[in-house]
Amino acid sequence: MWCAAILIVMMTGCEEDEPAQPAPELLEVTTVRYTLIDPGADNTKVFYYQDLDGTSGAAEPTIEVDTLDANALYFGELELLNEASTPIQIVSDTIEQNKTDYQFFFIINDSDASLQYADGDDNNNPVGAFTALRTNESSDGTITINLQFQPNKLGLGVRDGDILNAGGRTNIQVTFPLIVR
Repeated sequence: MWCAAILIVMMTGCEEDEPAQPAPELLEVTTVRYTLIDPGADNTKVFYYQDLDGTSGAAEPTIEVDTLDANALYFGELELLNEASTPIQIVSDTIEQNKTDYQFFFIINDSDASLQYADGDDNNNPVGAFTALRTNESSDGTITINLQFQPNKLGLGVRDGDILNAGGRTNIQVTFPLIVR
């Protein structure tokens, strides 16, 4: 009987641990286009960022922004591309296919504007590829768009867009001027 117990312990003690799976690579993003549509005024505004040689490249990124109207409601859509690949990779499609692994965060500073998520993943947690942005009075500030990979979507405040407890890894972070007139 003792021999059987020792044999069982030896067999289970000799099992090899499963090798750890490597973390998925972050998505390469060269271009961010945030399109804002005010359906009441039939008006489209675009925030555009492009950095074809990457953040460590010599060339400065291209940043273009439109001035937003005061007291307006815009419906926003983010499009992310990797234009350094051939053919051009539509990163937004990868995010859509794996949306439980991603969340956009929008940090608005010094501007009289607010933002709400208008989409979610399969668990009804926000993603942020689609938004509703409301402007109020004229102001000058910034909006930082941050894409987090594998955030803790159940962290305190994360569902409301607070990045503080999100964790995960930053895939891309872009800051635009936010001018409201």
